[in-house]
Amino acid sequence: FLNVMTSPSPVNGTVSAPSADVTGLELLHQAERRVARLRAMEDDEESDLKATASLLRERLAKKRWVINPVHCHYLSHWDLWIVACLVFTSVVTPFEVAFGDGEFNALFVINRFVDASFLFDMGLQFFLMYQQNSRAEGMRWVSDHSTIVLHYLKGWFLLDLVSILPYDLVSSNDGPQSNFKLLRIVRVLRLLKLVRVVKASRLIARYQTRISIPYSKLELVKFVILITLFSHWLGCSWGMLADMSGDQSWLADLETRKRHGKLSRPFGVYFAAMHWAVMSLTSIGYGDITPQNDTEYLCCVFFMLIGGCIWAYIIGSACGVVASLDKHGIAFRNTMDQINYMIRDTGLCEETRIRLRTFFDQTQRVDRLRGYELLYGRMSAGLRAEVSVERMRHWLESICYFKQVTDDSLALIALRLELSVFAVKETGTLPGRLSVAHRGLAAIGGRIYSAGMVWGEDIVCRRELMRDHHLFSLTFLEVYSIQKDAFDDALRKMSIQEQFVIERSRRWFTMRALLDPRLRELYRQEVLGESDKSSTVYKGEQCVRDKLEQLQVAMKGLDSEMRLAHLLQKDLLAKLKQHETFSVRLSEDTGRLVGMPAQNRCSQRPEVMPCVDPRT
Repeated sequence: FLNVMTSPSPVNGTVSAPSADVTGLELLHQAERRVARLRAMEDDEESDLKATASLLRERLAKKRWVINPVHCHYLSHWDLWIVACLVFTSVVTPFEVAFGDGEFNALFVINRFVDASFLFDMGLQFFLMYQQNSRAEGMRWVSDHSTIVLHYLKGWFLLDLVSILPYDLVSSNDGPQSNFKLLRIVRVLRLLKLVRVVKASRLIARYQTRISIPYSKLELVKFVILITLFSHWLGCSWGMLADMSGDQSWLADLETRKRHGKLSRPFGVYFAAMHWAVMSLTSIGYGDITPQNDTEYLCCVFFMLIGGCIWAYIIGSACGVVASLDKHGIAFRNTMDQINYMIRDTGLCEETRIRLRTFFDQTQRVDRLRGYELLYGRMSAGLRAEVSVERMRHWLESICYFKQVTDDSLALIALRLELSVFAVKETGTLPGRLSVAHRGLAAIGGRIYSAGMVWGEDIVCRRELMRDHHLFSLTFLEVYSIQKDAFDDALRKMSIQEQFVIERSRRWFTMRALLDPRLRELYRQEVLGESDKSSTVYKGEQCVRDKLEQLQVAMKGLDSEMRLAHLLQKDLLAKLKQHETFSVRLSEDTGRLVGMPAQNRCSQRPEVMPCVDPRT
């Protein structure tokens, strides 16, 4: 019990030793309280884990009676059909209200079919998941069916209900009472079907992330659709005023002044009304169509206010969109202007001017690619790696030691690639790099390299065994490459299995490199010289060439010294012979002087000193 009490506390990590005046009962109470705290902590952790598990289980569980717009492929086809129904409603319904007679014909059947489609789409909204953005959980898809129903009832339900009511059936039963103005006004209720056009905003919000068309061009298309649609609605409204005003309308006045009499119904009247609508909307003027009564004047003023606001909005927004439509083109033209100023101020020759302008003309795409680096910096780490691998996958997987590498490891290589540019007929080299021709043609070692072809695969070897690839650009050339240090850093972050695959490729490239006599000599001097003796390390081919030149100079000096030694040896031998002859004569003369026979003196003369070896 005392061992337990004096052990380190799991709560704060301190040792609590019992004091001398603490009784056993108090020690027991302390132990019980500690056990209670530990159990409470375990219960809290268990409850947290259960809550997390239940939340994950709820998120991952497949919901019944709920449709996910992302995973349902049939929903995209249904949305296309709804778009077609919206176009039909926005074009045909105003024309039908203004110039139709409400008879039972093919158009009546088509309207009922369109109404049934919108009714089915309204019921579909009760089962369609929607996105909700909250601070705690962020953007998520709401999959609870009761929440989806409540959200739709509070939002778009009322507008959808108003748009599907059968106003056509109410106004088609006019019969002989169609001359009453009250029943004519009832026809205006059919225009409430145009509320369906609001559905287009929901469809655009749902598919805006799937559209790859530039937003500036979409804005221009939206402006064209807006001005066309509003002109159509304005013309139909102006034509309906003529029908409701009777003989004191703009139409009656126009037909009175025209030589050809009455206009054809309904298209002649529609074209005349569209003529007035376009002139009013574009602020050109009325021409020969003018209002004739108070109602037409009042409606004309209202139409002019609405048309002026829409026209001002379209003109202002369109000018802003057109000004920013081609940002890269504007930047390129500014760059070319700066180049022309530089050429004029520096006085370059004509050939250099042409090459300079041609180079910057070809680098428009390169500047755009380098500008994408800012976008890569704004991406998350995982998305940036995925995009980089997707761009470079087609040539990375063509390398033998990258075919069995995962996408995460390929991302380590793709994120370290650098872009280099070469002008036409320009020589260059990328030493110690794995390179790929991204665009253009290059001649390397008597071989033509086009887009997607790789060189420098021996980057897996030691730096001393890598070949230097000298290239000659036949066209404007874009090259992506990775340095040796960056490649080795990426290799260290790969898995052991992938490193083993690359190690086998490294051995093969090393054996191939050692077949080259020059590289083999460099390898012997650089690698073996470092391990056997810590002497001078030769640095590259130039150092080897310098050592050979020094050796040749030393051999020439040694050859000249050997020749001099040989001449000295001959001279010494000649002098020794002269000394021997002189000694014989001296001994003979000495014998005659002392009176001794010459024969005795000659037999006792000293031996001739042997020839001295010049090497000693």
